[in-house]
Amino acid sequence: MLLARFAESQAHTARARALTAEDALRQQTSLQQQLTHQAFHDALTGLANRALFFERLEHALDRPAAAQNTVLLLIDLDHFKDTNDSLGHPVGDELLITVGHRLLGTARHNDTVARMGGDEFAVLAEDLKDFPAQTYAQRFLDRFQEPFALSGHRSVFITASIGVVPITEPATFHDALRNADIALYAAKERGRNRAEVFEPAMSQAQQSHARIAQDLRHALPRNELSVHYQPVIHLPTGQVTGVEALLRWQRGDRSPIPPEVFVPVAEDTGLIRPIGTWVLREACRHGRHWHDTLPRGKALSVAVNVSGWQLKDHRFPDTVRQVLHETGFPPVSLVLEITESTLVTDAATTSPHIRTLRDLGVRISIDDFGTGYSSLAYLRDLPADIVKIDQSFVLRCGSEANKSLIQAILHIGHALDLDVIAEGIENPHQAQRLHTLGCPHGQGFYYSPPLPPTALEAYLTTRAILTASRSHK
Repeated sequence: MLLARFAESQAHTARARALTAEDALRQQTSLQQQLTHQAFHDALTGLANRALFFERLEHALDRPAAAQNTVLLLIDLDHFKDTNDSLGHPVGDELLITVGHRLLGTARHNDTVARMGGDEFAVLAEDLKDFPAQTYAQRFLDRFQEPFALSGHRSVFITASIGVVPITEPATFHDALRNADIALYAAKERGRNRAEVFEPAMSQAQQSHARIAQDLRHALPRNELSVHYQPVIHLPTGQVTGVEALLRWQRGDRSPIPPEVFVPVAEDTGLIRPIGTWVLREACRHGRHWHDTLPRGKALSVAVNVSGWQLKDHRFPDTVRQVLHETGFPPVSLVLEITESTLVTDAATTSPHIRTLRDLGVRISIDDFGTGYSSLAYLRDLPADIVKIDQSFVLRCGSEANKSLIQAILHIGHALDLDVIAEGIENPHQAQRLHTLGCPHGQGFYYSPPLPPTALEAYLTTRAILTASRSHK
């Protein structure tokens, strides 16, 4: 009996040891799986990480037949840093997680969706035969048009830019990634919230961008930048009521660089902040000089364009206050021009800064009004004083459709007690048509191109004499 019990005890001990060894093996296997998962997946979103994405991309490119139907998407969130800074990092992390889930839900079942780091994601689609690469990328863009629902019943809107690389011939791993990055840069440069398919010419454009960025860093120390001024005219009388400050760049002894070429580079590189402050100071300094020296000079206003990057900087109102104090230029004579898209797309961040600026006495002008976001509701909420009719409407102001649009903008401006300025007047027919429609102010090459300060002073003096003689008659 004792012998039987001893044998049973020994068997139980053996089973326990076997179970313990099995548990240990199971725990070891589970730990190994966890470590492997962590090595190849992003800790925040749970998506594939760079290492796993690179491995699958290399594997796809190693199979020439399959590679010809492979599409690589590089996706970068637009202005995520501003969103992250304004809402806080915990909300920013939650947004990244939500974006990752939506990308995963938009991709096909066998596609690889990865977070490459920061706010950059990637999608690898193999055997994509059903539709073109651009159409596939558009699926993702469309999903970004919907708000991202976060905790606390908060909804966040954010757009994305996408670089698209269809692998139509054998390619190396590094070529595919480089071309995707170049295409992504092109999407950013062309306005964001879009997808661009890689083309060889994009490489040349990126090299040109890099050269401009490098030279622009030295433009201020080398005194290559200048400010020209275009008069704003009171259409009923022809009197000059203000000027708009416009930045110009003469790069060394070469031809001038157009603003539409170098200003986007300045914004991409962050150089727009120091350059924008310099323009503001120059404009206020010149404005104070004209107030003190020209007949009726104190009635002259000076408008300065402000980029979205400047306006989102919480230090910008203090910069304006300091410049006004240094130059002695009256705040009521300073007009800050802000594009309509900047005001509307990030109103939560920009509106408080605008209200602070208006509390200083500065006036706010909405530039490019009517190009996509305009609505009476927005104007009611935005603390603005002036709207500028975009030159695309002025160019075709003779058509009935554009005539109706201009009349609608004028009506809105009158109802909300806003001044209205028409941009881009190039001939007397446009000037007469706008005057007939009741537009109070305008500017354009018909009246004067942008002029350097000394030439503008001569223009203002001559214009004042002509205006005075007409009124005397």
